[in-house]
Order: sequence, then structure tokens, then C-alpha cells
Amino acid sequence: MDNFLDTIKEDNKAKEEKLRNKFLSFKEEIRNKDMEHMSHMRMQLESQQRRLNNEMESIHQRYMTETSQQAT
Repeated sequence: MDNFLDTIKEDNKAKEEKLRNKFLSFKEEIRNKDMEHMSHMRMQLESQQRRLNNEMESIHQRYMTETSQQAT
């Protein structure tokens, strides 16, 4: 009888370990996808920031040129 209970306990322990490993694997997979997504969004944001900064600099230069011409 003890042998039978030990076998059941071992089986349950093995099932629990298998489920835990599956859960951890799934958790890591989700984490990796989230990190990829965050990295992609960061690159897009930085690109947009550079574009807007360049656009603002261009507008500022045009303004400075136009106002210096008006002053003379």
C-alpha cells in the first residue's frame, strides 16, 4: 500500500513539475514578445523624435532667415 501511495505521489510530483516548467516557458515566451514589442515601439518613438526635431530645426532656420531679411 505504501508503495502504491509513493508511486501516486511521485506521479503527481512529476506532473506538477511538468506543468510548472510549461508555465515558466510560456511566461518567458510572453516576456520575450513584450520586450520585442517595447524595443520596436522605442525605435519608432526615437525615429519620430528625430524627425520632429529636424523639422523644428528647419522651421527655426527658415524663421531666422526670414526675420533677418525683414530687419535689413
